[in-house]
Amino acid sequence: RDSSVHSRVYMPKPDTSSTSAKPNAPTQLVLPIGNQILCCAFNADGSTFVTGSSDRLARVWDARKWNDEMTGKPNHELDILRGHENDVNYVQFSGCAGPVKPFPADAGKEERSSKFKNSWFAHENIVTCSRDGSAIIWTHRIRRSLAKAGRWLKAYHLRVPPPPMPPQPPRGAGPRQRLLPTPRGVNMIVWSLDNRFVLAAIMDCRICVWNAVDGSLVHSLTGHVKSVRTEALILLMF
Repeated sequence: RDSSVHSRVYMPKPDTSSTSAKPNAPTQLVLPIGNQILCCAFNADGSTFVTGSSDRLARVWDARKWNDEMTGKPNHELDILRGHENDVNYVQFSGCAGPVKPFPADAGKEERSSKFKNSWFAHENIVTCSRDGSAIIWTHRIRRSLAKAGRWLKAYHLRVPPPPMPPQPPRGAGPRQRLLPTPRGVNMIVWSLDNRFVLAAIMDCRICVWNAVDGSLVHSLTGHVKSVRTEALILLMF
């Protein structure tokens, strides 16, 4: 079977900035060179996917769009998510951790009044993380208010806190320990089953939990002596 038939090719939008000083010179298309896609995740219904790459950007793509049959041009991204200072090494859509569970009517009214009202009802929100020591929650913007800002807006920029201080001996009882710098990059991040929290595996073997409603840090869990793997982090979802 010919693999080129009905193929879907996705490519970042080229930079149309002109490299020539002449005003009438044709614009030159400059494609990114040397960047790698490090992670990819689909939303709950498979219509959209997001990628994280080594150029410090996350990109959102339409999985339902075919290549242009007339020109053969590849598909370009729906939106570009900017905000990280290092490689984007893990991404995930909300609503993909488990089956959707209905909420009581009264609870639903209370949830809709919150600032982050789409957090656990919509399945289009995205969380990204990087080894710059942070994670970002992106909320989906509805089409009727769509503007140049894009379709996903930065809701919260979550910073990894410093590790807890080791217990110190009383003054005069011995030398006091110094807190050595430890890597605070984020290896991976997932949504909780109800999409109200995000759980991140940190490079210094901690697990940090943030409230997705207001971006506050809920827990900074210690105890592991090696990096937390994906399976272990998924088991901690609640």
